[in-house]
Amino acid sequence: MSMTQAENAPHQKGPVNRLSITAFVLALLQIFGPVAAILGHVSLGQIKRRTEKGRPLAIMAIIFGWIQTALFVVFLVSPETLGFAFGYLFGLLEPQ
Repeated sequence: MSMTQAENAPHQKGPVNRLSITAFVLALLQIFGPVAAILGHVSLGQIKRRTEKGRPLAIMAIIFGWIQTALFVVFLVSPETLGFAFGYLFGLLEPQ
């Protein structure tokens, strides 16, 4: 390959970042939302520094992870959930 062909060749990226794969799998499992989101953020930094592939996986892990976390928090603090939990906790409701 001549020097001009090497200069005109598109920039080749490295292998797929393994942390982005791990983050995406954790996000798909839907039980590790915050962990998946944080690992997604870390893997984006690694991908940028090491010129690796896997950016779409990391972004999807971040999105899925934070959505799962938000839904969990909304469910946890919703009035129905709190009322139900406190009712059993303080003996206001009888188990059926």
